[in-house]
Amino acid sequence: MEQGEEFLEVLKEYADFLGSSKAPGAGHWFQMLREASVWSDSRTIANKVLSFYGGMGSINDMVFPFGSAERDRDETLRERLYVLAKSVSRGNEA
Repeated sequence: MEQGEEFLEVLKEYADFLGSSKAPGAGHWFQMLREASVWSDSRTIANKVLSFYGGMGSINDMVFPFGSAERDRDETLRERLYVLAKSVSRGNEA
């Protein structure tokens, strides 16, 4: 599977996860990820997604209960999405 395809799959998986979460801010980020996914190509989407990381009020600021499976799942998906977005943004889709 190409990284662009994997990136889009992880994006959808993370959005679905956030859409079903009750964590503060999860609904907002669910909507933001869904809106980003409507762009025409994975590189444009990746650049948009990267803008969600860092700074105050970023996707990194969601709070899940410490030690919970939901927190672990968030960290896994969020970190994987970031790595893939960075790679796709740079054009490393081979």
